[in-house]
Amino acid sequence: MRVDLMDNASNAPRGFPNNAIRTSKYTVITFIPLNLFLQFRRVNNLFFLLVMSLTLIPGATPVEPLSAIAPLCLVVGLAALKDAFEDFKRHQSDKVANSIEAHVLRGDGEFEEIPSADVQVGDIMKIYHGEEIRADCVILASSLPEGLAYIETSNLDGETNAKTKKSLEVTSLNLGTAQQLMARCNANFPSAMSMKERFSQQVSEVPSTMSQGLRGGVDTVLEGMGFAKLPNNDN
Repeated sequence: MRVDLMDNASNAPRGFPNNAIRTSKYTVITFIPLNLFLQFRRVNNLFFLLVMSLTLIPGATPVEPLSAIAPLCLVVGLAALKDAFEDFKRHQSDKVANSIEAHVLRGDGEFEEIPSADVQVGDIMKIYHGEEIRADCVILASSLPEGLAYIETSNLDGETNAKTKKSLEVTSLNLGTAQQLMARCNANFPSAMSMKERFSQQVSEVPSTMSQGLRGGVDTVLEGMGFAKLPNNDN
């Protein structure tokens, strides 16, 4: 699957999912039918529904229909209220999580704070030390040497030990640290130059001594990202 950096218009037709978090089960429209469906999947509720249906048949049972209908409606109604309250709390939690700000690089070379739900596939994000990562990311560069980053995944697997991640050498060496990337975007390039042109110009500074095998691998990565191949500087 091809992903274009900083190009939401090109990525939109590819049908990538958005970055919004949703842990809630119901919406206003689906609550009643879906909740009733889930409740009557339980054997006990299904049994009392069958008993209530039999009481509605004249002469089938001496029991008053109301004596079977009332308990079932009470149990189902209370369970529905409990589910509605719990799902309302989930909606509130999702709203808070989706409104947490993420720092996304824009075409003018500035990092803009936007709600994490608005992060799009292909955006370049800046993540600070100790900050929660708000999307699935590929590391391009880090402020640590050699493009290293230490990530805690306790929210995913419960492990609190930091895991080591490392960016590709070609992006780490040529983009530099996050601070250097910002400085280059803000000072070393014309303001009219697009982010794709800036990134391509920085990658073009790869040393000419790079081996052909490594250069071929880098070319493959760049083509997949929508950039031109590395220039041939051999004389």
